[in-house]
Amino acid sequence: MDGKSKKIISDWIRSKATEFSEEFDLQSKKNNFDETEQKTKFYKLFDIEDDQYNNSAFQIWNDVETGYTTVTRLKCWVWPLFSDFGRLKSNSVLHHIIVRLDSDDCIKNNSCIQMYFKDGTKTFTKMRDGRPYGLTLRYFKDEVIWVGKVSDGKGEGKCLSLEPEGGSYIFGQVDEKGEHTGEDITYIYPDCRTALIGKFEDTQLIEASLGKVAGIYIEDNWLQIQVEDCGNLETFTYSPSDYDGFISDSPLLRDPFESSFIEIRESRMEGGGEGIFAVRDIPSGSLASIYNGVRYPLTCFLAKDCDTDEEIYERLSYNIHMPQDAEFFLDIPVKFRETSNYCATLGHKVNHSFHPNCEFSTLYHPRFGRVRSVVTTKNVKKGEELFVDYGYDLIRCPEWYRELHKRQIEDSKKI
Repeated sequence: MDGKSKKIISDWIRSKATEFSEEFDLQSKKNNFDETEQKTKFYKLFDIEDDQYNNSAFQIWNDVETGYTTVTRLKCWVWPLFSDFGRLKSNSVLHHIIVRLDSDDCIKNNSCIQMYFKDGTKTFTKMRDGRPYGLTLRYFKDEVIWVGKVSDGKGEGKCLSLEPEGGSYIFGQVDEKGEHTGEDITYIYPDCRTALIGKFEDTQLIEASLGKVAGIYIEDNWLQIQVEDCGNLETFTYSPSDYDGFISDSPLLRDPFESSFIEIRESRMEGGGEGIFAVRDIPSGSLASIYNGVRYPLTCFLAKDCDTDEEIYERLSYNIHMPQDAEFFLDIPVKFRETSNYCATLGHKVNHSFHPNCEFSTLYHPRFGRVRSVVTTKNVKKGEELFVDYGYDLIRCPEWYRELHKRQIEDSKKI
């Protein structure tokens, strides 16, 4: 992991967040704002026209100490739910705003504004002539997920998009919507070393090649990232699995990040089959492996043709559920369990231990979409096998799991 590069990025993000906060606080002491001929009623931000506005649909509270007004849409509840790369514009409903208003309930020109959305995201920017401009940040659960510049409500220049679950980045030019679109966009893995360089459209990978981060620095108070093409012939595309058994358009194309951290070997666990081993020292809290699979709806039962419990457990042995907000689970069908048929990701090969050094997590991958991952919970040395605790219910679990649990209890009594 390149800790220095990650620190440069996090420090820069923190400085931009502080920059906005200081301006926001400064405006609480300001009474004179630029005049504008184009007055914008606050409810326009909620996509409500003049003839549709109903005062009873909002709660309006004026803070006499700061001068800011909080406007909340009634009968609208926040349900934090976001899994993707950060974007300038939210697809969610606006829940409430904090802004300076004039006596006509119009937004004061050049006022800072905080916009809070139903999906738990929030946008901090300034308003000029009723449109966002200047430094703009988006947050989810108090973590920055997008940093960029806006002019006349349109994204401009190079911006940084963050993926909150897995810790990766997208950097490069954005279009008017604030989406990363172009031929020279960079996706950066959480190690801040491995990258994919190429064509993106609306912040989605179209086609890219392997690259490596050559430098991360600050120039003119703005983040700059230099990436070198590794010259590999492989092409990476956005190819998420579907509900019809499709797992990837390149099932044998290894993920370059994962392959630099782990490899497959025969497990040292009795009856463990294949397992994943560290090919380098991996610090605690690091993404080590990716768990992609075929998507299935939650209502699907894959073992309906099995007769015995052991047959059921064997069929479902590569089945992993997503977080509760997802409407699908992942599975590695039998035909993809051999690495000769599928090895694009290898997280499904991680073995169980009641003394694990890893845990399952989640990330949004540029090739596979939202999938599971394996993250270290301890420092793992080169050559060590990675383990997670499967967390099976002892009442309904495979026999090997029950026997292993029994053995663990017996061993603990000997200590």
